[in-house]
Parts: sequence; C-alpha cells; structure tokens
Amino acid sequence: MSANISTGQPTFSHFIRSDKTLRRFLIFAMVAILLQWGLFRLFYPFPSFFFTDSFAYLHAAAFNLDAHVWPIGYSKFLRVFNTFFHSDTALVSFQYLFLQACSLYFFATVTYCFRPSKPVSIILFSLLIINPLFLYLANSVSSDALFTGLSLCWIAQLMRMIGHPSRRGIFIHATLLALLFTLRYTAIYYPFIGLVAILFSAYTLKEKLLAITLPLLLVGGFMLYTANAMHTLTGVEKFSPFSGWQLANNALYMMGPDRLPPPASQQVPPQFRELNGRVRSYFDSAKTEKTLFDSLYPGIFYLWSPKSPLAGYQGLEARRDSAASWLKGWATNSVLYADYGSWLIRRHPLAYAQYYCWPNLQRYAFPPLEFMERYNCGMDTVDRLAAAWFRYKDQRVKTFSVAAQASILAPYPFLNMLINLLLLGMFGLFFTTKAARNADPVFFRQMVMAGSVWLIHLAFSIVAAPVVLRYQVFPMILGGACSLLLAERLLKGDIKFFRKKIITECCAFSLVFLFVYAATSKLFRLELFRFQLGLFPWLRHWADWLAWGLPLVELLIAALLISSRKKILGFYASFALMTLLTAYLVCMLVTERENLPCSCSGVIEGLSWKQQIGLNLFFMGLAGLGILMFHPFKRSIMKKRIFYVIIIALAMTSSAFTLTKKVHTSSGNLYWFPLNTVGAPQAVSNLVYQSSDPAQCANWGMGFYCVGGYTSYTSAGPGLYAAAGVEVALDYHIY
Repeated sequence: MSANISTGQPTFSHFIRSDKTLRRFLIFAMVAILLQWGLFRLFYPFPSFFFTDSFAYLHAAAFNLDAHVWPIGYSKFLRVFNTFFHSDTALVSFQYLFLQACSLYFFATVTYCFRPSKPVSIILFSLLIINPLFLYLANSVSSDALFTGLSLCWIAQLMRMIGHPSRRGIFIHATLLALLFTLRYTAIYYPFIGLVAILFSAYTLKEKLLAITLPLLLVGGFMLYTANAMHTLTGVEKFSPFSGWQLANNALYMMGPDRLPPPASQQVPPQFRELNGRVRSYFDSAKTEKTLFDSLYPGIFYLWSPKSPLAGYQGLEARRDSAASWLKGWATNSVLYADYGSWLIRRHPLAYAQYYCWPNLQRYAFPPLEFMERYNCGMDTVDRLAAAWFRYKDQRVKTFSVAAQASILAPYPFLNMLINLLLLGMFGLFFTTKAARNADPVFFRQMVMAGSVWLIHLAFSIVAAPVVLRYQVFPMILGGACSLLLAERLLKGDIKFFRKKIITECCAFSLVFLFVYAATSKLFRLELFRFQLGLFPWLRHWADWLAWGLPLVELLIAALLISSRKKILGFYASFALMTLLTAYLVCMLVTERENLPCSCSGVIEGLSWKQQIGLNLFFMGLAGLGILMFHPFKRSIMKKRIFYVIIIALAMTSSAFTLTKKVHTSSGNLYWFPLNTVGAPQAVSNLVYQSSDPAQCANWGMGFYCVGGYTSYTSAGPGLYAAAGVEVALDYHIY
C-alpha cells in the first residue's frame, strides 16, 4: 500500500484549521502560556543553573568544542543563540515557548488521531499546558526542555506514521531522531521504537527501508563525527566518555559494609589492579569511618563526589600527564572504567540487580527532584563563565524563594507513580479482555508502540541510567495520555462489559495491590515492624500478635477481593480496615503523638500522618465505590487470575525492595543513642544531650538505622550508658 493513498480523512493541517474545538484550545493555550510565563519570571528573574550540567554545556559552548562529556547539541544551540541574543531571559523564554509549542503539537496530534472526548481532552490539555513543571524545566540552562519538547514531537510523528503515513513524515521522523541524539544519550533506544512504528505502518517495502535507513545514516554520522572530534581533543576515539564512568559508578553500588566486598587483588585482571586497589582503600576507609555516602546522590555518587575512588583515580592520571585536560582525563579513564564496571557486573549480576537495579526501580516509581529541589542548587551565585556569558554585572543571582519550588514540585513524584500504575492497569485490562481483539487495528498498533516506549524506557532507566524527575517528564506525559485513551476505549463500550463492572475491577485491582504490598512489606521486615509497634503505648502489649495478625488480615482481604463470589465481602472488609486505620491515625494527631515513628511500611512510611490519612481516605473511597458498583458477572476466569497474579507479583517485589526513609525530630533536648540493625538502642561511653540528630543522619542516605533520641538514660556498666524512658525521635534509613 502506498503512503500516498488517501484514507478518506482530512489532512492534519486541514484538521487544525477547520476543527473549532481544537482552535478554542489553541487560543486558550496561547493566553495561558503567556500569562504563566510572565508571572513566573516576576518571581524568578534569573535562570537556574544545575550543578554539573549547566556549566559543562556553557564551557563547551564558550570554547566551541565539537565533543564533550555530554552530547554537544545543546552547547552548539547555546553558541548559535548567543550570536543573536545575550540575554538569559531570551534563552529561557525561547525554551519555554518551544516546549509548549511541541506540547500543543502533541495535543493536536492526539486529537487528530484518536478524537478523544471532551473530558479526556481537557485533562490532557491541563497536563500539558497548565503545568508548573514545564516552567521550572524551561527556566534552567540545560537540555531538558528542548529534549522533552522534541521527544513529544517525535512520538506524535510516530503516531501519525502509523495512522496517517506520508513520505514527508519519513524525513521529519529522521530529522527529529537526529536532533534528539545530539541532545541526550537517553535517545539511544529511540531508533528501536521508530522501527516498531515503521513496521506497523502502511508504507510500502521501499518506503519502510527508506524510513529505517535514513535516521540510521544521520545518527551514525553524528556518532562518527563526535568520536573523531573526541579523538582530536583527547586522543581517545570514543563517542561517549560518560558511558564508561556511568558503568563503573553503577557497579560500585554493589559494594559496601553491608553489601559485597571489593574483589581481592589476586582475583582482579592486571589492567584493573591499580584502580581496584583505590576502590578497596575507599571502602575499607568507609567501613572504618562510617563515611559511605553513596545514597546522598542516588545512582550518581561515584560520578560526581570528590571522595569517589573514580574521581581520585582520575586525578592520579592527570598528575602523571601534566598536559592532560579535564576532558582528556574523563575520556582516557572512560575506557578503563567501562571495562572494569562490565567485569564487576558480569561477576555479580544478582548483586547488581539487588543493589543498583532495584533501588532504581523504586526511584523510577517515585523519582527524586534532584537539582530541581532548590533554585540554582541552593546557591546565590553562578560560575564566572555563566556571568560573562549572560553579561551579568556580578556573579550573584536572586529569586523570591530558594526552596519554594520543592513544595510546588513535590506532587510530581506522586503523579508519576499514579500515572505508571494507571498505565499498567489500563494495559492490563486492555489486553486481558476482548478490548484488544475488538479494537481498531490502527489504535491497537499505536498503543503497542506507546507501550514499547514505556517498557524500554523502564528497562533502560533501571539497568543503566540515573533516575530523576526531569528525565521522566516525557514518559510521564506519554503515559498519562495513553492511560486516558485506553480508559476511554474501555468505558465507551469497545468491549461488551458494562462500566460498573470495569470500575469494580479497577477498585479491586488497586486494593489488592495496596494490601499485598503493605502485608509483604511488614512480613519482609517482621522484626522492625514488631519493634515499631512496641513503641506505642496503646499497642505495646499486643505487638507480637499484631505483627503477624495485621499482614495476614491484609492478605486475607486481598484473597477475598480476587474471588468472584466473595468479592463483596472483600470490599466491606477493606472499608472496615481502612476506617479503623484512619481512626487510629486521627487519634495519634489528637493526642499529639505524631512524633512517634510510623508503623506502616514501604513508600507509605515516607508520608506524614496527615498525608497518610488522606491516602487512607482515598482507598476508603475506592472500597466504598466498589461496594456501590459491585455486580457479579462472568468473564474469562483464567485471564483475570493471570492479571491478579501479575498484580500480586508486582506488589511483593516492590515491597521487598522498597527504600524507606523517615526522620522524626523533637523540639526539646534528648539523649541520643546509636541503633542496631533492628532499631534497638546501643550502649555508649559518651552521652550526647541536644535537640537535634547529632549524626546528621539525613545526609547518610539509605542503608542503615542511625540514631534514636530518648527522654532519659541509665547505667549499663562501668563507663557505659543505656537508653531509658521513651524514644520520641528516630532517624533510620533501611533497605
């Protein structure tokens, strides 16, 4: 079938000109974009500079380098833009308008390809246009805004290639893919997605070959050009020196006092022995001095910390060759680090999965804000190069609040987790019912292509890359759009199930995941859970019974919800249990005992008491909705059981490897004692009496209990003191 054959539908350009609803959205978007950006710039008159990225981009732009640690595309963009405009306001304004223009193109494409209902269009429009995250993303000297915008255009183009193929689309797709490759290494998996879309399209064989070959030629040409430029600058012919450092960084997360020991010298190949010696010295010192801070920067500590053995080895190489530049040191060591990291990972693949991949999975669900947590990384000055580049009077920058954006952006990790769960649930319902068989073939292919983006990005993020919020913006937007489109198809009657039945199953899926996750989290850390229950005056005498009884009750309720005949009992039991737990939390607040540690589990443990009450009310609402909507009906029992097995497996694996962190403080002075692996206080020879955590455990990262604050102490022998009274402050970081 030729790509020029008419489909009987209006062209994309004609649709934009003629559709009145879309035009109203576009007009409103223009007004909203200008108002939002104008108000935002009043509060943030200067852009934000990220600790490593921004100044590296500016350095490459200032010296007109053709290769650097990061892809050179954004530095070239900065240099070209600076030729016409020196203003930082012009730069970040262009980035914001470009990002929003790409968002509108994505919205128009979704509207053109899928014709969503008005509620779905409004939700998607709000997610794209009325989005504070886009403001902060654009107001930074980094490639994030351009990369996110181009990614939205690229995925929109793939949707059009599947549903409405044209020869022009082949060249647009190849150009977008090449531009994305110059901005960020994450685009390395994009050609595989493009291949899926091309194979799903209605292009002729010759057109498919052209669509596959053209982007490979452009991307391959850029990679070859970059490798040659790197060889000219450093003597090392390598496309990405960053990849070797990243691989070694990832591998070092397997090591530590409670993890694997570094390999002995006799076990190491000769080319790695000097580097491995520095690694052993670092971890031996960390074990003695308790200075293993690798979770201070989750997933990237050994890349950037000056205490990292990788940084130390880089400095050693630079001193041996006085002519070596910083970039030459990176590139030279990158080859060695790539081989060393690969060797370690091949030796211990299970340890790599446990200590790097599983924590990355948790961060993928709940990504940290990273550099976006504080304006300009909490500093009120910028590098001299940045001040000269934008022609500032001095190196100082100002804003109305350094920390305000942390509060504004705080809901986004929750939103990311919600969208991922919804996407998983919608795909599960779509493929385990008749919806997939009855769906339009073009819609089915577009959803498979979008689902492959989510799966490959998930795998790439977990296995190889640091996970932070700004790297998840594009998959979050795409996941939200696909969730809405799939939900609309399921509720519109594309399948022969009633809406009440679908809503009932969605409520049951959510509650099963909650109870299995919570129960297995408690059982995996049974001693910790029993210890926490013993801290509460009301529960102390029943701690042993509750430690086993509560998770078993939660698993029983999950079993009832899975059963078709007993599902209504599961909804009533869910509502009753959530009511009891909510009443318990309210009593904790009323009696002013909210400073006691949470006895919940998993990521829920990171919420405040009031946030937990809100979460409980949400699940109470789901249970109540399930009761109202419940109606027994027949469906494919085997498919339902398979999907419930998937839900249970996901809940158990998530709870087993969830990273929990909770810090409680007290306004009065306390006696501070170190805690062992189950949180019990240890005897000390020197008493510490103060109001705050003396060990600054918040900077320790995850992996250990830290200290507890007690109201009194007692003698534990000659020269030793033990904790006594009530533990009213607790700081712990546990796997």
